[in-house]
Amino acid sequence: MSIATSSTPGLRAPSIEDVKARYSVADAWRDEACPGSPGRSCRTPWRADKHPSFSVYGDGQRWKDHASGDGGDVLDFLVKARGCTPAEALAVARERVGCRPGAQSPALSHAVVSARPTMTSTTSTTSSAAPAYKPVVMDGDVRLAWEAGLHWLAKVDVKMQAQVDVWRAWPEGTTRRLALQGLLSAPEWKGQRSLAWLVQYPGRYAWFPVGWHLRHKPRREGERAVWTYAPSGVGLPGVPLVLGNFYRARLVVVCEGEWDAVTFAAAAGWLASDSAWPDAVAVLGIRGATGWRSYIEHWRRCWPRRPRFLLIPDNDEAGLKWHREFAGALAPLALSVTVKPPTPGGPKDLNDLHREEPFTPAEIYGLLRDEGLMDANGRPQ
Repeated sequence: MSIATSSTPGLRAPSIEDVKARYSVADAWRDEACPGSPGRSCRTPWRADKHPSFSVYGDGQRWKDHASGDGGDVLDFLVKARGCTPAEALAVARERVGCRPGAQSPALSHAVVSARPTMTSTTSTTSSAAPAYKPVVMDGDVRLAWEAGLHWLAKVDVKMQAQVDVWRAWPEGTTRRLALQGLLSAPEWKGQRSLAWLVQYPGRYAWFPVGWHLRHKPRREGERAVWTYAPSGVGLPGVPLVLGNFYRARLVVVCEGEWDAVTFAAAAGWLASDSAWPDAVAVLGIRGATGWRSYIEHWRRCWPRRPRFLLIPDNDEAGLKWHREFAGALAPLALSVTVKPPTPGGPKDLNDLHREEPFTPAEIYGLLRDEGLMDANGRPQ
């Protein structure tokens, strides 16, 4: 079912000259999360540079790489930084100065929401401003506890591996593989050993391990688990767990929660070996029903080209908001958006549904083909 789209009446796309006047090389440097700071004499943002060989000048409107001879305006900078075409660079710059695609844009015209009434707005919550959070790779006691927990889960506590696999109805060996990949740990923290997921913050070419999201065991029977972040007190953002290469993804499956994301990937057979993961596919686990806002805010500047999205929210009131809020925010940023929640009245989330009757790889691929997200050979459409 199509998403109804809207554009601001009378809004015209700024000309190339308008974009260049309103969006500087310094702005693009910041938005692309380039290392260092732009200046008359600085280090180049896209290679190792022992001595300053780069210049940003002309009131921040021009740049020159003295080592390679490359240079130009902000659009040339975006072409170099993103590895994109001039037309794509112009589209990025226009978006960042406040112009969203109109209703005729392919990014909107193919957007789909399944099993939900037509939407009335696709207003995005994204911002052109760089997030205030400055990523710092985790260190000290936090890192030591994390790495010790990885060793414990992958090499020592075979019983815990099996318990988690059975608890989540994952294929045998899934928990161990997650630990070996550095994504799931069992750190001992404040006198309790619990499971924790890695927090990955996006950089230009790869993400940084900046912390972990810890699931504290319930202290009394009937209580729910409590989640906290480490390190605390640094404003660690609730960015999603990322499986696969989001930077080059053409299909992005987004689940509500880390457990559901792993369940989807494991059921598809993608975690069975290092070579099993399909090209151009990423699976994300949003932390909390409203964690998608943090996802878009912090990952927006690393967006892949024209991805399709499949959203799998929980079967509750908060999950229902993904139809109009999350899907609406994604619509201007995607080739299509499809929402597939569990059947109303059934299990609460994807993992609960999987535990009742485990999905097979054939069923996962069948779902993706039926939604037009993969072809018969298992490649993203």
